[in-house]
Amino acid sequence: MDTNPDLSSIEKAVHRISDGNKDQLFFEQATFLLYNAFPKQVKGQYLHEHWEQANLLVNHIVTLNQRYRSASSSPRIFPSLHYISLLSNCAWFLYEKGNYNEAREILNGGFDAYENLKLASKSDEIDVIHAHMLNTSATLDDCEGRFNSQIKKLNQVLEIRKRVLPEDHEEISGVLNNLCLAYESTMQFQEALEYREMSLEICMKHPESKSRDTKIKKRDLVFSRLLLAMGEPEKAKDLFPELLQYFESIKNWYFIGHLYIVWGNYHFVRRDFGNSQKCFLHALEQYEKVGKVMNHPQAAACLYKVGRVALEIGNWTLAIEKFRDATKRLQSVDPKNPQIGRINFMLCEALKMTAGRHRDEIGKLEKEIQDIVQRLRPQHDVSAEITEALLDSLVDGIIR
Repeated sequence: MDTNPDLSSIEKAVHRISDGNKDQLFFEQATFLLYNAFPKQVKGQYLHEHWEQANLLVNHIVTLNQRYRSASSSPRIFPSLHYISLLSNCAWFLYEKGNYNEAREILNGGFDAYENLKLASKSDEIDVIHAHMLNTSATLDDCEGRFNSQIKKLNQVLEIRKRVLPEDHEEISGVLNNLCLAYESTMQFQEALEYREMSLEICMKHPESKSRDTKIKKRDLVFSRLLLAMGEPEKAKDLFPELLQYFESIKNWYFIGHLYIVWGNYHFVRRDFGNSQKCFLHALEQYEKVGKVMNHPQAAACLYKVGRVALEIGNWTLAIEKFRDATKRLQSVDPKNPQIGRINFMLCEALKMTAGRHRDEIGKLEKEIQDIVQRLRPQHDVSAEITEALLDSLVDGIIR
């Protein structure tokens, strides 16, 4: 990655494309400059430290993608390996920022370019990039509640990586961990545990890896979630202090926030609502103030959880405020997110406690919930069944 990119040259190169000049040479020049300048995801690591540079370049990549897709039928424009790799990295960055719709647009261009490139050149390197894009797409499926699609894509990723990489490669461990998360989302906990163990086993075989310790701690964080979901909160709690110490030592706000959400869930299960709220507010601070991602879906999740605590202790005003704020933030990045249905359900519960002052709003919200469930049903995805169940009542008192 060029840490001091020539933004002027990049802008000129992209401008030639956006002006409608479809010459292959100009397209390749713009692609090459952006590829060298944009942060690259390596072995599943997050790009948090490189967000500032990525922010300077992402709009140019969006423009390039738009021009490629509008001119894809022209024989003068043909994608390169650099191009699909650039889109793969950009899509992951947009996912990290919580810009899911924009990430999907970039991935659509990437998959189209992959198909065209594959017609002319068959190589493992192309398939590896395809696997990265599929992994990002599967992660977005998880965020959008498309669990069957997520698992299908992750199995495709696993097949590709097993075919082109060594048997115990770190990236195979990564996709096994993602499958663990997918099965946790569908509440198939035994399967999730099995994938977690396989993933951890491969991690332990790479003592030379600079990221091994972080990956092990990430898997322990997932394990704490699983333990909590399976009704073993004290075993989950035992993992929290060491995880916090490690994530604070590497100054990773994202994992600190995630840990405090799980910790808040632990206190909620124990009905210790004071400490539960403190954990959720601390998690929210990690996203809003440290990570500076106000509209990240995880920030919306924190607001939802603060609202759940407020509802539990009878503070209807605070609950209504937090639920409304959570919905507003989710709608700003993904108006079709099924999580909106769950939040609106709890908002209805809070509004019903206000002596009938919000009947019209309750009716509107209930209609929106029904629309969300109806939209999910044609997907034939387990997410529809889970969402319907969660809209009736939360599972075992756990805020998931």
